[in-house]
Amino acid sequence: MIPTSQIAVVVDPTGCNRTIPAIIPSMQHPYGDIPELTNLEVGRGIVRIPVKQDVPFTPRVRALVDTPEFQRLRQITQLGLVSRVYPGATHTRFEHALGVFHNALRYVWQLGRDPRFCETVDRHTVEVLMASALLHDLGHWPYCHPIEDLKLPGLPPHEAFAAEFLSDGSPLATVLQRGWNIEPGEVLDVLVARTDTPAMRLVRSILSGPIDIDKMDYLGRDSLHCGVPYGRHFDRNRL
Repeated sequence: MIPTSQIAVVVDPTGCNRTIPAIIPSMQHPYGDIPELTNLEVGRGIVRIPVKQDVPFTPRVRALVDTPEFQRLRQITQLGLVSRVYPGATHTRFEHALGVFHNALRYVWQLGRDPRFCETVDRHTVEVLMASALLHDLGHWPYCHPIEDLKLPGLPPHEAFAAEFLSDGSPLATVLQRGWNIEPGEVLDVLVARTDTPAMRLVRSILSGPIDIDKMDYLGRDSLHCGVPYGRHFDRNRL
């Protein structure tokens, strides 16, 4: 049920009154002062990635993307050797990371309309989720998924390697601290569960859960670049 505060009555050309959901302005949204969410709504300062996704590129997002740790994702293909079978599958973890970040913004914008979510997840934790979504594949290395599937003894998951890139004094850690007011350990806590609170469980489920922003991106993106329909039969907007 739509709250009465979000209802607008308009008059159409036939003269009949129609009740429709109103668009909540950014300043009325509980997270509306987060610049990336504002830019998402107004389409300002964006970078376009397939398929028709406009990713807000604020100065602090650009600062993260421009770090050497993030730029290395340009050299890591999303599907590894799959391109030997599907020649179009040469897209990178860099592109995928931007797509997951875009999904995180859309999730947060919609969930912010639910008072129960806002009571559990404060503004700072929302920003931690956003940064974690952008950096979630930071520890990826070439062919890591096939090698991880071998379950070699002592081989940590690729998420654990992110700790090396987020160590104190690294360019990435400096940008997080100065540009986002986020400690690197907070991002690691999302990527590699270390604390157990209702807010962190909820945030982790958004990034890695039954219906998460990671799967929502790679299902469609991988299908697009492979030229197959399998991963595109879900309504992203309705979800």
